[in-house]
Amino acid sequence: MSDFQTEKVITARRQRGCPECGSQILPGQRYAKETGCWDGDFYSAVMCLPCKAFADRYVLSMRRCSMLNADEVSYTFGDIINEAAEFAEFDRPDGQSLPALRDAVMAMFDQIDADERAYQIRERENARRARAAAERRHAEVVASLRMLRGMERCSAIPYGPPFREIRP
Repeated sequence: MSDFQTEKVITARRQRGCPECGSQILPGQRYAKETGCWDGDFYSAVMCLPCKAFADRYVLSMRRCSMLNADEVSYTFGDIINEAAEFAEFDRPDGQSLPALRDAVMAMFDQIDADERAYQIRERENARRARAAAERRHAEVVASLRMLRGMERCSAIPYGPPFREIRP
């Protein structure tokens, strides 16, 4: 679990490589830097902005997965693209570059999210219909109870049992 973490977007002053996709970050380009402490171990990592957006999206997808606790979501720096492809059960074609794999898995996450949104909309609609049906049934029961109470009043039996005790 993360003890603390800091994320910054920095402008490069020298050339560096993105450990995720292998692309070059040239001087003047912006890149993401994360530093922090995870389970007592300090770390510092850099990545290009497309990989940072991909990492954020990957974490969001893992948090939406019901089998993971949001506090336990993490990823391995330097291997996030392969890790995400495995998480999404994406079959990687032979010879596919890491940036192309990143874009393909991101498109897959987009489709999964669209399917999830459609599922949630259907579930809300089903819940709304069930609630409306329950309210109709409740209204019918209340109306029939009111009708019975009205009949009891007419026969001089105030909310009591359907018979009267006869006294000698």
